[in-house]
This record gives sequence, C-alpha cells and structure tokens, in this order.
Amino acid sequence: MEATGDSYDTAGWSVRDESELLAATCPARAAELAEQAEAERLEAFRLPGITGEIAKRRDMGLRADEDYVRGLHARFDAADAQAQADAAWDAGGRGPWSTMHGCLMTGEEVRARWDRQAQLHPLAAAAKAYLALLPADQAGDVWLEQADNGIGISLTARADVRTILAVLHTRAAPGQRVRAVKVRWSTSELTEILETALGALGQSPLNLDVPGPHGPWMWSVNTRHGAQITVANDLPGARARVTEVVDPCAVRIVQEDPGSWW
Repeated sequence: MEATGDSYDTAGWSVRDESELLAATCPARAAELAEQAEAERLEAFRLPGITGEIAKRRDMGLRADEDYVRGLHARFDAADAQAQADAAWDAGGRGPWSTMHGCLMTGEEVRARWDRQAQLHPLAAAAKAYLALLPADQAGDVWLEQADNGIGISLTARADVRTILAVLHTRAAPGQRVRAVKVRWSTSELTEILETALGALGQSPLNLDVPGPHGPWMWSVNTRHGAQITVANDLPGARARVTEVVDPCAVRIVQEDPGSWW
C-alpha cells in the first residue's frame, strides 16, 4: 500500500519481493532472503566498467541507460584536469563531477540526491512520531527509500493501515511516497522476544561488558527481518537454546568472529 503527497492508494499492503511477503509470517526467513538479495546487489556493483556503474546508478534511482552513462564518461573525459581531480573527493556535489559513490555522477545529480534525502527526513520524523502513538503491538520501523522519493513503514495486521496512510499522506510533500509493509511482530513485541532469547543464552541485554557462556555478541531488531543475535561460537548450541524459548521465525542466530565487529 502506498500514499503520496498527491494521493493515496488503499488497495492493500505493499509487497515488492518474497522477503517482504515473508515478513508477515517468518521474518527470520525473510532476513535470509534479504541477505541473499543484498549479496547479489553488491555483486552487480562489482561488475567491470559501464555495467557496474549502471547497476549503481539504477540502485540510486538515477538515469541508467547505457547511452546516457557512456555520454557522461565522454563529457568527463573532456573535462579539465582539475575537475577530474576534484571528482574523487567532492561528495557534496560542489563541483561539476563526483565519483565518490562508486560511479560517475554530475554535480547536479549529487546535489539532487542529497536534497531529496534531506527533504525526506521531516516525513520520516513525522512517521516515527505518529507510529509512537499507536498501541505497542501495532507499530514497527520507518526507513528511507530515497530512490523512490519516499519512506517505508512496517505495521502489524492489527494496525488500521488505511487510516495511518491517510494521515501520513497529509504529512508528505508533493511527490513523496509512503508504503506500508505488513509484519508479524511489532518492534515492542520483537524486543521482548529478543530479551527472552538473550536470557536463554545467559546474556543480559543491558550489559555488553559481561558476556554470556557463548562469548560476546551483538543483537538488533528489525520488524521486517526479525531480531538477530550474532554469537562468537557454538552456533548450534545457541540456536537450540533460543528455539526452546521463542519462535524460531522471530530470531535469527548467526556466528561471526568478534574481531570483525569493530
């Protein structure tokens, strides 16, 4: 379901891929699919030459047809040496060119992207404030979707999505979009589940300095992807302990070397 500063559609929830569909049933599985999709996205970015640049530009919502991108490079190659040198550090779009985002962009494109992001922050803040007023079992996350000039929100099935989108429609500037993704658990509910899972692992969620029996770890809560706990060792044991006390669809357990966290 989406709303814009001009109109809003109440036909149903927004589902853009399988991971968002799973967010309403098994967010831990949704997290696995989202991680796979992110790996594929980054792999596309690593493709050589124009192909990789097109993938990056498309991801940022910029014009990305091959003829246009090749034309940009022809213009850049013809630019003076100072402009070419400045492009390597000019992330703010102050000059005519920038390569700070991993692809060639004009200064106008960079400035427009930064401006659009800045203009989305008030809408995101308004959405967070409004969701904070909802019952704890309804409200989820808010995130920017800059390429679409909008934000996403997550809500449980208990929320009145039509009313919420109608309200946020009035807070959106013309052309800005809001879409709602249905999730199984609210932020508050997932936080409680996470605390139960951490307790099963012998870890106080309030004290990172006193690691439990599995060593130090990190954790996070994202209503579309469930809670995640990163353990330093004994992944099978950690999963077994957590599965005994919470729904495995709510919490994803992964293992990483603590040295890679900092």
